[in-house]
Amino acid sequence: MTDKPDPLVPALSPPLDRRRAMLESISAKSARLLSMKTDANGKPIAHADPQDDPPPAA
Repeated sequence: MTDKPDPLVPALSPPLDRRRAMLESISAKSARLLSMKTDANGKPIAHADPQDDPPPAA
């Protein structure tokens, strides 16, 4: 039993790396979604900052 490596270390490392990668991709996706400024139905919502709005068509 003493000649075996600690089973917890190899077992924990890959899932933690995978979880971190998954969290990073999720946060990147959510940041992209938030920057799109859409409501729950996926329709674009009015920007809070008027400077972000495109100029009205004349």
